[in-house]
Amino acid sequence: MKKFICALSSFVLAATAMGSSVAMSSTAATNGKVDSTIIAFQSNGKSEVNVNAGDTVPVSVYIPQSSGFNDVLLKLSIGLDGKQDDTLGKGTIEDRNGKKIENYKDAFGYYGIEMIPKGDKVVDKQIDFTYPNCLVSGAYGNDLEGNSWFAGDIDSTGKAYFNGEAWSILYKYEEALYAKKDADSFGAWVAAGGTMDDIDSGEFDYSDYTPVTTWTKDEDWAYKYSFAKFDLKLPSDLPDGKYVVSLYRDRFVNCHPSSLFTDDNQWKEESERTYGQTKISGVNGDQKIDIEELTIVVGNPTDTTKATETTTTKSETKPTSDTTKSTASSEEAGNKIVYNLIPQGLDYETAASRGKDNNLVKMDKGGELKVDWTIQNDQGTAGIQMNFDFTEVEYQSGKAGKAYRITPTYSDYKNGKDLKQGEVTYAWAQDTEAKAKDNTVIYTFTVNVPDEKGTYTMKLDEGKNGNEELTNKVIPQDQTKKHDFIFHGLDIEVGGESSETKPSDTTKSETKPTSDSKKTNETITKPSEKAIIYNLIPQGVDYESAEENGTAFNVVNLKEGGELKVDWTIKNDQGTAGIQMNFDFTEVEYVSGKAGKAYRITPTYSDYKNGKDLKRGEVTYAWAQDTEAKAKDDAVIYTFTVNVPDEKGTYTMKLDDGKSGSEELTNKVIPQNQDDRHEFFVYGLQINVDPDGGETSDTTSETTKETTTVTETTTTQETTSTIETSSGTTESETSETTSTSKEDSDVLYGDVNCSGDVRINDVVLLNKYLAKNAKVSKQGLLNADCEKDDKVDAKDATKIKQYLALLIDKSELGKKSS
Repeated sequence: MKKFICALSSFVLAATAMGSSVAMSSTAATNGKVDSTIIAFQSNGKSEVNVNAGDTVPVSVYIPQSSGFNDVLLKLSIGLDGKQDDTLGKGTIEDRNGKKIENYKDAFGYYGIEMIPKGDKVVDKQIDFTYPNCLVSGAYGNDLEGNSWFAGDIDSTGKAYFNGEAWSILYKYEEALYAKKDADSFGAWVAAGGTMDDIDSGEFDYSDYTPVTTWTKDEDWAYKYSFAKFDLKLPSDLPDGKYVVSLYRDRFVNCHPSSLFTDDNQWKEESERTYGQTKISGVNGDQKIDIEELTIVVGNPTDTTKATETTTTKSETKPTSDTTKSTASSEEAGNKIVYNLIPQGLDYETAASRGKDNNLVKMDKGGELKVDWTIQNDQGTAGIQMNFDFTEVEYQSGKAGKAYRITPTYSDYKNGKDLKQGEVTYAWAQDTEAKAKDNTVIYTFTVNVPDEKGTYTMKLDEGKNGNEELTNKVIPQDQTKKHDFIFHGLDIEVGGESSETKPSDTTKSETKPTSDSKKTNETITKPSEKAIIYNLIPQGVDYESAEENGTAFNVVNLKEGGELKVDWTIKNDQGTAGIQMNFDFTEVEYVSGKAGKAYRITPTYSDYKNGKDLKRGEVTYAWAQDTEAKAKDDAVIYTFTVNVPDEKGTYTMKLDDGKSGSEELTNKVIPQNQDDRHEFFVYGLQINVDPDGGETSDTTSETTKETTTVTETTTTQETTSTIETSSGTTESETSETTSTSKEDSDVLYGDVNCSGDVRINDVVLLNKYLAKNAKVSKQGLLNADCEKDDKVDAKDATKIKQYLALLIDKSELGKKSS
């Protein structure tokens, strides 16, 4: 089980505000199954063009292969020699007053190259996308006769935004808002006999046409119809070089004024800013992405590839995929990644100059030493797992460096009881490939220098000390492969009386996390005021809080059988950069889990359906991101669905306290300084099942316990029907427009579902309401009047979508458009 836990607790990803993270793949189709979607960039049908500074380069974006999608977010980028983040920190932003701020740390400069969307005209209307578009070519019943059609008209089949200033493209297929089906291919429609004349006449016979939602680049039409077009205007002083047009794969900060500044034009906290990440998803979840890049050769560039400066080697140049000893330099390493353990701030001899496997530093005895783990010749890394053996020195602590934008997680002998003292196991993974710059620091270790003369070694564990399962590996995006690498450890030659190395300034938190799940008949010590409080709360039914009954459990009384939704909530968040919780639901039947809205990042999780090494019923949830965030009080982190037992008795849902065979499943809440831990307390849930005295558990997330009836009459432009909300409120609903003349000081414009935030879910609910397929509360109707014209209609939905796409500021919601 330890091997599984290493991957679970250590390989924690950062996700995005736009949903789940993007997964990249280098494979196309396997056994006839399309397993990746391709985004291809070409200029006049070529993948490499030669131009001069000052030229304009036309670029077409194709989707020649699809594994089934309906939702696309692309962050386009251009990098010299493929270094896609080379201009990060060199871009210009504007505040809410239009003041320009140059060289902002999260803005891309792109060498002064200007991107200009170059779409086509549709009925004399200029659009940003191509027409006909490569997407969507089926019949779609949305008019009064239920028989309207479309073929390649992206403007009518989806919601599309092309932001040339931000180098981003957003497309949402109309059906994606309701998660009904994936986008179709225009090329398939043409292959089935559709012609351009049919687009104008609308006379294509769809009776024998089967929409195609997945296709491969082997199709004749794969590269015939583009997705989008733009021009790249090169500045006249652009240096010669090879500039690669691609997709930016890492998470990025949305540099729109509404993301960076508050309504009164003050800088927002880092945790309040919005993020994005390249993503393609469909009804079957996130899709893998392959990229066919475009290389723009400007002038006559010289070879810009520079050999990384290291010393020569005496070892063979065999591949070193695990811990094979080698002393090759970056130049001679070829495609191998080179790692080094380097003493911080001290002179040292390189491994190659010594003709040894390790670098060497000479020190006086005693004191502390900081050792940087650096990287050279990165080949594009999606995951690292390294197991260090520091048995010959006394390991103190570790701190993440800045080689990657994601922070590695780790376990050491202080937390991992199965590791021998001194051995440190580090693991890191993310969901996109990233390339670290040469000589950047992945991690810095602090160790105590021995008090006796001698030579002591910090090295990579070769798997010969009873830890064969601790494989050392570097993983590219295609996780069936591994990168070859070379690793140089550090020999510490100790002599003299005492070391003058300054003590480490790393502080250690003395606060121990609380993960109490005592029996309900035992009282507990009240958590301190600074502790983060987590609760498992039954959704939509009465319950007695743990604070009321003085135990470690909230208590709910239910009838037997049925489903129960349980919210995992948070109070008194202290600023969280990572959470790892291990829940034990063995006494109830776990059904599923769904992410809440406490954070803009989606937690990753493993449960008994996917984790074979977990005992049935135990659910392990893990989450981390690279900046701190604070959740609002009572916000929901996750909602669990369980089956209520069929027999009378007392059942619990609780945090695993490590006393049921899972000691290695550490529960922790991590601030940005990962040497520390937040104090926290988790209240579980006790379910008392009584056929005669409990409530029925067939609740939903929108059901409330209110019984007071408040009547509000709303007027409509067309026929209306009266419906009753779950709280007893009577209101009128219309498929066109609904009057909302009542003013309310608590209005949050755009928040149709009254969740406290404005998201795509609000658009979905509003569209369903206008189609008479859903109910909206009284407050929701007030919030929905984003056009501020005392009625709710499609204009309000459009305005919310414009805000979500960062086309308008949040302050424009609730204002009448000019």
